[in-house]
Amino acid sequence: MREGANVLGLIQNLRRQRNVSIILIVHNYNQVFEVCDRINFLHSGEIVLDASTSDTTEEELIRIVKSGLGREAIAAAAAEVQRQLGKAEEDSGSI
Repeated sequence: MREGANVLGLIQNLRRQRNVSIILIVHNYNQVFEVCDRINFLHSGEIVLDASTSDTTEEELIRIVKSGLGREAIAAAAAEVQRQLGKAEEDSGSI
């Protein structure tokens, strides 16, 4: 666990110092929300969710995973999260 924290620290420093984008593939949601600005949730090679980490929650990601792992179920769960994100932006006047 300590090595993972060290690697995440190095990634964060690299992003800050070099102002670069990094593609990080992880299955640990704590790491996702600690290090990432955006989430691209892939299933069967397709992006089913593209969202800012500040606009989604761990619970929403878990709901997508628990939706049955079938392509249609995951796509439907991801679409619902995207719809909720869009509604939140409309409600806040961002759109």
